[in-house]
Amino acid sequence: MTDGTYRADPEPPATEPAKSRSRWPLIAGVIALGFVVLGAIVWSVGGPDREWCKSAVGKEIDALLASNQPIDSWKDDSKLQARIKARVTWPCRFQSDSDLESITGELIMARLPQSLGRSIDEAFGKTDSTQEPTESPTPEWTTSRDDWKASLKIVGKKCYGYGFGCSVEAKVKLGYNGDSSSIPEDATVEVTYKIKGAKDGPVVGSTNVTNQTEYDVNTEYLETRARSSKLAVVVTSVEVY
Repeated sequence: MTDGTYRADPEPPATEPAKSRSRWPLIAGVIALGFVVLGAIVWSVGGPDREWCKSAVGKEIDALLASNQPIDSWKDDSKLQARIKARVTWPCRFQSDSDLESITGELIMARLPQSLGRSIDEAFGKTDSTQEPTESPTPEWTTSRDDWKASLKIVGKKCYGYGFGCSVEAKVKLGYNGDSSSIPEDATVEVTYKIKGAKDGPVVGSTNVTNQTEYDVNTEYLETRARSSKLAVVVTSVEVY
């Protein structure tokens, strides 16, 4: 105040408190950390399972060795290629083509001594190649799909939480409703089955029954829509060779 006149000092310009400005980096960091944790949880639940893929591919290689076929015989058999691809697609869904080739090469190298040993035995005549040719199946014997039954044995199941369904590994077991001793020993019966209840629709497969009751137990890899989904299998057709 001068000369009896009062003059108010001008107010300083409004500024954002320093404390409020310092909180934004902290909030942004917490949000970023939340996304990282969420991504890690999703990855751990549905991420790549290399061991499951190796198990599926290994079973296909073992099946080829057990059938006395060359380990690379699948290259010239389109039907066999499609069957193998269908069985390993789901377990190996997160593996790239290069990863899958690496896994296959690793498993083949591990089984190479077994394959070479069999080749040496065949070269030196140690296989049972002197068996007399078997006769054709008796024409009078016939069979139909009603004579056979199929069932599923769940050997592996991995669920991904509510609403995401499950990955299921199931073995298909067969049985004959009648007296199996009536089946000609030299007959080969191809039994075709259909699995219902999978997320992507019915799964069709087949296996051969020889020596009346002997057959390869097929393993199917399936995905269900929900944890409570039920799988069922039925025999759809049979053919005698």
